[in-house]
Amino acid sequence: MKGVYPLKTLQMIIRNEWLVDSLVSLGSGFTSHLAYHNKDIEPEVLEDIRANRFGEEQPGEVIHLSPKGGRRIAKVEIAKANDFESFVRFDFRLLEVRPFLRNGLIAMEPQYLCYYRKNPA
Repeated sequence: MKGVYPLKTLQMIIRNEWLVDSLVSLGSGFTSHLAYHNKDIEPEVLEDIRANRFGEEQPGEVIHLSPKGGRRIAKVEIAKANDFESFVRFDFRLLEVRPFLRNGLIAMEPQYLCYYRKNPA
C-alpha cells in the first residue's frame, strides 16, 4: 500500500501535556502509537482504513491542542492502522520532534481529533 496517498497528511490531535513530554523525550527514530475512538476520526480516514486504502509510510503529524491553538509536536510516518471496530490505534515512527520542527504554532479548530490535512500539490 506504499504511496497510496502522497498528498494527504494524517493529523493526530492530543490534549494532554504528558503525551507531549513522552513523545518529545523519545525523540526521532523511536516508535509509538496513539488510539482514537471512531467518533473522533474523520469518516474519510476510517473509510480508507477499512477499505485497505490507508498506505504504509503514510505521513502524519502529532499536534498538541491548547487554548492558544495548535502546536506541532512531531512529524511521523504511520506504520500501521489497527482497526479494533470501536477505535483505531495508529502505530508510527517519530521522524522529527519539537523543538526541531519549523512553524510550530498553527491556528485550528478541528472537527475531529484525527483527520487528513490536504497538502498543497
